[in-house]
Amino acid sequence: MRNRHAFRLAHWDYRENGAYFVTICTHRRRAVFGEIRGHVMGLNRFGCVVWNEWELLGQRRAEVILDEMIVMPNHIHLILFIEREGGKPDIDFETTNRLMSGSLGAIIRGFKSGVSREIGRMRGQKTEVWQGRYWERVVRDERELDLMRQYIR
Repeated sequence: MRNRHAFRLAHWDYRENGAYFVTICTHRRRAVFGEIRGHVMGLNRFGCVVWNEWELLGQRRAEVILDEMIVMPNHIHLILFIEREGGKPDIDFETTNRLMSGSLGAIIRGFKSGVSREIGRMRGQKTEVWQGRYWERVVRDERELDLMRQYIR
């Protein structure tokens, strides 16, 4: 197994309230969601699944506030907020190795699973849609948030 560089912010609990910028690539970076023609992204039916699951994510998870998202042929960029009343659940994340409920990782896993399940249903077979990992950044201030929104737009 290759050594993988850890992109996570050291000592940050990803259940914390805040803004997160996330990039998720497709499996083998295949163009699954459509194509770009004349600087305009044209979604195919699988790209529409990503949009639908994005909207459902905001409906299913009370602690998630959707901000910006763009679907590209072989990846997506998104910004979401975790805003939970009373802060994060009272579990010490440093003493467990499992994915914590309510964490950014759990939220993204559910989103990716929903997209994969629906595309697999449409194709009539189990389908690998996503790479196993994703890239995220904790948004640190309003200036950074504005820059990330501009990048997505």
